[in-house]
Amino acid sequence: MKIYTVRFSTAVLGVLLFVSCEHEQKEFSSENFSEEQVKTRIDSLLNQKTKADTTQVAMLLNSLKDDKKEHYVNLARTYYYRLGDQRMADSINDQLTTKFPRGIQARQLAATKIYEAETTLEKEELYTTWIKNFPPEDFPNDLIIGDYVVSNIASAYAKEKKYRKAIEFTENLKEPFWESSGLYPVINIFYSTENYEGAEALMKRAIASSKVYVNTTDDNTEKARFARQVYYDLLPLYAKILSKQEKEVEALAVFEENYDRMQSVSAENSFLYAKLLLDKGQEDKALEILESVVRLGQSNEEVDDLFKTLFLKNKGDSVAYIKFIKELKEIRLADLKEKLEADMVREKAPEFSLLDFDGTRVKLSDYKDKIVILDFWATWCAPCKKSFPAMQMAINKFKDDNDVVFLFIHTWERDDNPTQGAKDYITSNNYDFKVLMDLKDPKTKLNEAVSVYGVQGIPAKFVIDANGFIRFKLSGFTGGNEMAVDEMSMMVDLIKSES
Repeated sequence: MKIYTVRFSTAVLGVLLFVSCEHEQKEFSSENFSEEQVKTRIDSLLNQKTKADTTQVAMLLNSLKDDKKEHYVNLARTYYYRLGDQRMADSINDQLTTKFPRGIQARQLAATKIYEAETTLEKEELYTTWIKNFPPEDFPNDLIIGDYVVSNIASAYAKEKKYRKAIEFTENLKEPFWESSGLYPVINIFYSTENYEGAEALMKRAIASSKVYVNTTDDNTEKARFARQVYYDLLPLYAKILSKQEKEVEALAVFEENYDRMQSVSAENSFLYAKLLLDKGQEDKALEILESVVRLGQSNEEVDDLFKTLFLKNKGDSVAYIKFIKELKEIRLADLKEKLEADMVREKAPEFSLLDFDGTRVKLSDYKDKIVILDFWATWCAPCKKSFPAMQMAINKFKDDNDVVFLFIHTWERDDNPTQGAKDYITSNNYDFKVLMDLKDPKTKLNEAVSVYGVQGIPAKFVIDANGFIRFKLSGFTGGNEMAVDEMSMMVDLIKSES
């Protein structure tokens, strides 16, 4: 059995670990002591929770905070924050950019200023200075931060319809696996502003970039898997771009070659595929595509209408159609129940304290003994907003149920006045949402609620039971309002059935 003890010295990193066995003792200097090993050691000590272990953690963190390497100092800050020592965490945070003026945090803060710049020209000027102060070659394992900035500036130029400048700026993208992702928002703007020729040119570049990873199936790294998924996510938009240019044959080929692997296929994309098939006289195939979307509960009004028309023409009368839809929903709900029962968890829901639009402070504990649905979102998040009609339908369904509460947490803001921006969006769309603002802490640079819930991407939803435990976690939105409402309703029913 291995016994671990820790000695501390501030000379190098301030950390010497001794691993003792019955027959040997090995000493590790901080020069080759990885951050992951430090984290493992601290977590181990914290889990034991004895006074001696707590003392060792305090000594270790005290050494780490004075280290000459930024990532160790930042690690100390993170643990102080987790342990509730806000004063020490703030102190370390305030000193990081001074102690490491060309370091990771200084680089991130400088990048934030680029996002916040009022004009595109100012963004580019700040970017030029940023690249000079923080050369990409100094951060070979973190090129993606720069690529986010590049994508933001190129998108800003595209919104101004300075298309050539936007295209030129995308040449600054440096992380190969992420190039297609950096191009995607720019392509979307080209498409929305009806520059279909420019959108097609950029799309071909994005597809070529990500297809490298599709063709390299032996590379199963996280980056390769991500790039492969992005490749299939790009294709529906590519088909729409081609269709807008009356290149129906090419657009149809995109779907036919890749449809089964397009994990992000939506009602809108399936409708386009079906229409392209109908134009070529492939009515049976079009009906098959639409039926698959209807079966998944991810259809929309135009899909339902076209499917019904084709069903009545090819499969039977309205009585047969009604019977088909009824049986289909019964099967879908049974499958959904089985899936949700398997997905249930029981994790203590972290407390939060946030302001609503009126400046009233709201805490999770205010809703003790109620089922709470949290929906993390942002005004810039398209999938978040796409899910809102379904969420409004769910709210309407539970409007007379006082035991169910919906809270929409706006987070990861990018606007100068995020509260007003969120309020304007909710009001203009007539949503009956209780919105809380998860604003970034000026000292920690963290959004409290989204951080404590460990959210990695939005939209993200958590369903919390009346005892304050998270029972369901959801991320993303694939479309299908009816299915989304059925899913939310069944989660509530499953929770209630336990009480």
